[in-house]
Amino acid sequence: MNKEGIFTRLAIMTVGALTIAGLSIPTSSAAISPVTLGSANNFGLIAGGGLTNSGQSTLIGDLALTPVISYVDAGLLTIKGSYHFGDSAALAAQSAVTAAYGLAISESPSVVIPAELAGQKLLPGIYTNVAGLSVNGTVNLDAQNNPNAMFVLQTPLALTTGAVSHINLLNGAQACNVYWQVGTTSSIGAGADFKGNLLGKGNFVSATGSIIQGRVLIGQGSVTLNATQIIRPVCEKDIPSITSNIGKGEGSYVSTFGNANFNFKVKGTDLGNGTFTNTNGRVKWNVAKNWKFNGSPATFSYVNNVGTVSGTGSLSYFSSPKMNHEGRWLSASTGVVNFTIKFTRTLNPNETLGNVDTFAIGFTGISTAGAPGLPALGALVQVKGGGEGSNG
Repeated sequence: MNKEGIFTRLAIMTVGALTIAGLSIPTSSAAISPVTLGSANNFGLIAGGGLTNSGQSTLIGDLALTPVISYVDAGLLTIKGSYHFGDSAALAAQSAVTAAYGLAISESPSVVIPAELAGQKLLPGIYTNVAGLSVNGTVNLDAQNNPNAMFVLQTPLALTTGAVSHINLLNGAQACNVYWQVGTTSSIGAGADFKGNLLGKGNFVSATGSIIQGRVLIGQGSVTLNATQIIRPVCEKDIPSITSNIGKGEGSYVSTFGNANFNFKVKGTDLGNGTFTNTNGRVKWNVAKNWKFNGSPATFSYVNNVGTVSGTGSLSYFSSPKMNHEGRWLSASTGVVNFTIKFTRTLNPNETLGNVDTFAIGFTGISTAGAPGLPALGALVQVKGGGEGSNG
């Protein structure tokens, strides 16, 4: 992966903004707990209430029927995988579907979205509508260059996709990381292009010519296929957690103390669900003959397009000369100080994050006797010269 994409790939899992009819609606800032399929992972279709097929259908992946073992094929269903009718593998897979459904329904906090998803662009997050979900057009799921980005769409009622509807996966989004938790029936329209893992409790019906890049995992209802293709996704996200640079930047701006300069570099381990561990790196900030800071990051996040870095370090202030004495740098606190950095980045034409655009830094701690008050975190200030655009 190129350098320009690393920061975006790792950061955006935590959230961006959803545009609906020109309005900006905040997405969930919660990190998504991974929904694991366990014993159901190799299955493309699991039905608790039996299976009926008509027309030329194809299933790439294993098939499990349990507890109702009913298989009626009025057309020709080609299965490129293993059959499991009530055996131990089918029972284990059905149990895993029940567990995955429970995980998907428990994801929170979620953002309430309109029932009709067509025309919307969703960033990684958790979305809910209690009245059901429908796609009568095209909905875009944008991972923003993070192949581990997850999408969970919840409803206690039905899911319906219209004829020739599309679910587009953008900027590294993968079908294996999309979960549709459906409380009642699910219906896929003729010629529809559906993507993701459908975890449903009610009956499932697909119309002629529909393509499902994902899984149909129905815990209690029946499944009816009509000239439908189901393609179990193979996910790139099975790569291990990555420790790498997750962001760096430098620049200058006009602070309340004068011209300020900053330079930071943050490293960490991406857990693949929007959270980071082992955060480390370095931070430098100074105002000539006023303030000087060196610190180490401890936490990092990127929420609603604002990056936040926090940690500890040492802050010094410049003591003004008295009489014939020269000025000197003195410690501004009795111990370490806590710092918080806020920053934003420009958006490149290819929708990756670019240079540091605005910046702010603030400190908390116990001031030493005679030291001025520690600089507090203020509003984001425009960076001169655009900062540093490379990441990683």
